[in-house]
Amino acid sequence: MPTKNIEDITKEDVQKVIAKLMVDKGVSLHKRRRLLLSVKKAFKYLLGNDVIYPPSVAWVTTNYSQHRHYY
Repeated sequence: MPTKNIEDITKEDVQKVIAKLMVDKGVSLHKRRRLLLSVKKAFKYLLGNDVIYPPSVAWVTTNYSQHRHYY
């Protein structure tokens, strides 16, 4: 359970969560990509007024080829 408000989540916090997701062998490549996209869009909606991606998630990519090497 998160202990921070969404406004207080930093890029480093997001990196930690994504790193755990990337090493979880129980989650398919497709599911990982969908989860990354969902997280990025949620932050855009909640913190970016549905216009821009906030810095905490702007760096997240959902391109298959860039994540392929994790598997």
